[in-house]
Amino acid sequence: MITPDLDQLRASMEPAKAAEARFWDRMAELRIPDGEAWEALRVALAEIQDGAHHTDPWTVAVERLAADRQRPSDREPMQ
Repeated sequence: MITPDLDQLRASMEPAKAAEARFWDRMAELRIPDGEAWEALRVALAEIQDGAHHTDPWTVAVERLAADRQRPSDREPMQ
């Protein structure tokens, strides 16, 4: 039999699962390789462990990678 505590734990994981799904959907839209996505996530998690004020590494990583994709590359000639 499932205990109420286990049910509560499962319910509390739903927002995290949804955030992860949105993260990977956005990575696919932006055509960001898995390795780059994981690295951005690791950086956000390390910041949280070091006391950063943000608490959602999925959203932080998506926002940063999306912003990086919008900036012109240093390698692209300016027009």
